[in-house]
Amino acid sequence: MSATSPLRVAYIGLGSMGGAMATRLVTQGRDLVVHDLSPDVVDRLVAKGAVAANDARAAAADADVVSICVPAASHVDSVLDAMGDALRPGLTVLVHSTIGPSEVRVLAEKAAAAGAVLRDACIAGGGSAAARGEVVMFVGGLADLSDEVRSLLDDYARAVLDGGRVGGGAALKVAVNVMTYAQFAAASIGYDGVTKEGVDPAVLIEAWRQMGMFGVTVEQFTMILGLPGEHLGGLLEMLRVQADNAFKDLNLAAETAEVGPVEQAWVEALRDAIPTFYRYEEAKEQQQ
Repeated sequence: MSATSPLRVAYIGLGSMGGAMATRLVTQGRDLVVHDLSPDVVDRLVAKGAVAANDARAAAADADVVSICVPAASHVDSVLDAMGDALRPGLTVLVHSTIGPSEVRVLAEKAAAAGAVLRDACIAGGGSAAARGEVVMFVGGLADLSDEVRSLLDDYARAVLDGGRVGGGAALKVAVNVMTYAQFAAASIGYDGVTKEGVDPAVLIEAWRQMGMFGVTVEQFTMILGLPGEHLGGLLEMLRVQADNAFKDLNLAAETAEVGPVEQAWVEALRDAIPTFYRYEEAKEQQQ
């Protein structure tokens, strides 16, 4: 359903993903209130048709749904505190941040104590997909959400997947990220291996594509592998952000997954290899 619905929506956290998702709602004709600690990103959304709120409480005061996209569970918790009495019966809070399943459940209990409903609605696909409404969304407690809220999820996403109980959406997102970073590491190792043997790495990429194993995300990642060192230095901040996000996500996997010692060691080794397969150390050297 498009934006003929009277559902009142607020969006808190307008970073690269949150800003793109909020932009999507505005372009769909949703009436949207936005808040972020950065006035510049708020101004950009206001220019597109959103209404600015001075703080989280003002953003949530008249909303039926509040979408939150901030870096970590502690930030989501701070947003809930900042809502004050606007966190109230009848309010639905959607958490789009990548956080742990148990963290989602703690936050859901906190919201429930105020009479509100909080659910994990984690996202994958990147900012450009978010702006087009083509992210994939993993939702915990999907069956508990009203038809109007589920129509809002459809505005955000090309696919909304049911994670079962609350926290299940977060578990799916962490698992997908582990699988993605494992592919990144494999691509980096394979790239180095063929290059040292004098093989054109473009042939490796084509081989993987021909075998049907080359998704869009991995294809985008391999562009980093082919950049010369002098260009990597200019991408240091981007690489640092990507590496930090990957490190955080794999820490979540190591902390939340009930796995044996071999699997645990594998996740930790993948986490520790992040600077190498992102070429982050190489980029730092180019800056020095």
